[in-house]
Amino acid sequence: MSKRLLLSSSEDSRRRAYSIAKSFALIHGQPVRIEFGMAHLKELYATEPFLEDDKLALVARKYFLEGYSPPLVVLRSAGDIYLIDGHHRAYLYWLAGVKRTQAYILSFEDENRYTPLFKLRLRDLTLKHMIPPANPILRIWHFMIRTLYWLKKRYGENLYVVLMDVPVSRLVPTQAYIQLRYRFPDLHEPILVTEHKGKYYIIDGHTRGHLVWLEKRREKITALVVKTRDFTLGIVKTAERMGFKGLSDLKLTPKQYSS
Repeated sequence: MSKRLLLSSSEDSRRRAYSIAKSFALIHGQPVRIEFGMAHLKELYATEPFLEDDKLALVARKYFLEGYSPPLVVLRSAGDIYLIDGHHRAYLYWLAGVKRTQAYILSFEDENRYTPLFKLRLRDLTLKHMIPPANPILRIWHFMIRTLYWLKKRYGENLYVVLMDVPVSRLVPTQAYIQLRYRFPDLHEPILVTEHKGKYYIIDGHTRGHLVWLEKRREKITALVVKTRDFTLGIVKTAERMGFKGLSDLKLTPKQYSS
């Protein structure tokens, strides 16, 4: 794995906070205070213009499956809060509906207006397309996180994602066909669904869901569930219009479809 994709630990975040504080003190010629507290994600301004989709996929998997959540490093200046370190983590917390998160909060001893090259809200960050991961598990997450990014881009605060076990019997496909490949997908990775009236409509993971249902492996399957406030995703309406009721509606085809 390249150095770019190595993830910071909580201790790395602490060291990074002190290193940044030292650099800012030298650059601005005045002491920098460090506090450990809570940062409101809605108030943050990003100081980098984009997120890398392969790294975001890696962070997403570690966050949702392992609870990965090292503190951010932010700077308070002239009434604004700037995100200095932890952009991918901050975006994932926001995607998951988190309101506040732990952070090392830096501030100048005297009021000093910090002027970053970029000043963007989390919703305005662009997603840079990197080479898809070679690892088949990360490729699953790579596709899901790109899908979630565009959904979040469109619906903002009205959409968030949670990890939960959902009944296989309540899964509803949103496409008519799947292809069973020579190499079967990893059935332990979550599928991506949206919830509507007690049903779970599959956005990604039709093959994985179908195999769990067909082979009666378990009654529930782990899923990233897209929650919406006061609206329904169009994919639900499409499935209802097509008359899809459950995984028994899926058919096999030689054509290539996402799993």
